[in-house]
Amino acid sequence: MSTKEKILNTASALFGEYGYFGASMSDIAKKINITKTTLYYYFKSKRDLYKKIIEHAFKNLELHLQEVEKIKNPTKKISKLIEKYLEFCAKEKNILLSLVTNFPKKDTEIKFHIKKLKENLNKEIANFLKDSFKVYKENQIDIKTLTNTLTEIMNGKVLESSFLNSKENLKKSAKKITEILFR
Repeated sequence: MSTKEKILNTASALFGEYGYFGASMSDIAKKINITKTTLYYYFKSKRDLYKKIIEHAFKNLELHLQEVEKIKNPTKKISKLIEKYLEFCAKEKNILLSLVTNFPKKDTEIKFHIKKLKENLNKEIANFLKDSFKVYKENQIDIKTLTNTLTEIMNGKVLESSFLNSKENLKKSAKKITEILFR
């Protein structure tokens, strides 16, 4: 594994455990036994390192969600989408932390970056919902509101599971959420 990969993996774990504000560049350098100078050789700032980690996590989530596209049954498709989202966010706490962390005004660059990544993810989720709900709904539904609501429900489920240190069955949770959506 290259030094850059070690930095990304270590920083991802530390940011996931302690959040953006709880992990320092010194912590990251110490953890992999390199100097801060070496760390800054690869990433010019903590902000740039965090942005790279979050970007990579969002891309991985999108890849996981693309596996769902092959499913034809709309209810099963949405249930699998929710399950994949819950599983991924439970593993990749950086995604969830980035979605719920309120960055200070001076960190508008990170806020903007996360906002763009979240918008792209919401577009992908919205496409799944459009395809699935056109089968069940003849009248127009507000996909944007539905997407935002579903995303917040899923984020809440992952947060609840994380705070309570619970290993709740994610398939069961996905099925319950899907049942509510398709009532």
